[in-house]
Amino acid sequence: MYRKRHRLYRSYCAVLIFSLVLLISNVAPAQPGFLDGTETEGERARLREDIDNLRVWKMTKYLELSTEQSQKFFPLYNDFAKNMGDLDRKRGHLFDQIAKGAELTDYPQENLVKMMDELDQLEMKVLNLKQEFREKASKVLSINQVAKLTVFEHRFQGEIQRMIKEARQRGLQNRPFMKPE
Repeated sequence: MYRKRHRLYRSYCAVLIFSLVLLISNVAPAQPGFLDGTETEGERARLREDIDNLRVWKMTKYLELSTEQSQKFFPLYNDFAKNMGDLDRKRGHLFDQIAKGAELTDYPQENLVKMMDELDQLEMKVLNLKQEFREKASKVLSINQVAKLTVFEHRFQGEIQRMIKEARQRGLQNRPFMKPE
């Protein structure tokens, strides 16, 4: 039973990776607007879902998670990722407000100070959330796996950014009227 489920899981993951690579490398140049900031919310959501599925598969493999560990770990991780996403959106919005206010010469300095303090508080929340997650994860994973998770997150994010950058560059090459900023 386990081998059958494992083979099915591996097949699913292989199809997922193939689809993601195909989506990023071949489809992007053919679709104006894809990965250049003008894609639809549905396209973004589909790409995010594919990236999340790829992350789970690669993370499971890299951390060498047992079935039992996976069942306990991924609910913790999904909750952590959701909370981090919420904080990232808040930080991004606040950063945009600070950038706009800093460009205006007549913008009240008290407001800038208040927003920078809020940004610092959000940064502290991010650090606290990471520490809390690491403590929870260490109850499910070994310390080596927790350390490997940190390495995985950093490398995976870089890999995804590189893939998207390459897809955008290929897309711009096929659309000469689009110039990179």
